Amino acid sequence: MYHPITGTATIRAMIEKTFESPFKEMLWESQTIVLATKCKLAYVISAFKIVFEGRDGRMEVPGKSTIIWRKTDGHWKAAVWNFSVDVPGAPWTQ
Repeated sequence: MYHPITGTATIRAMIEKTFESPFKEMLWESQTIVLATKCKLAYVISAFKIVFEGRDGRMEVPGKSTIIWRKTDGHWKAAVWNFSVDVPGAPWTQ
């Protein structure tokens, strides 16, 4: 079952756990960028690949992501970040 991750501390802990795994690198490619300046919103649709080095060798985990940005007090901040991996059993899910 899907459980949303919210709050700075929870998101930080999830990212730190990812980097504790045999994480090697992350390759990111933004495919669509849309900017709505009047309402101070933007969204970016991306594809990514996370590379792990483990006892079984190199593992590449492809995925996709959407980030919605909101301009607040002159700064762009991520309001929503949604991502999924295309491989079941990625290292941080075990």
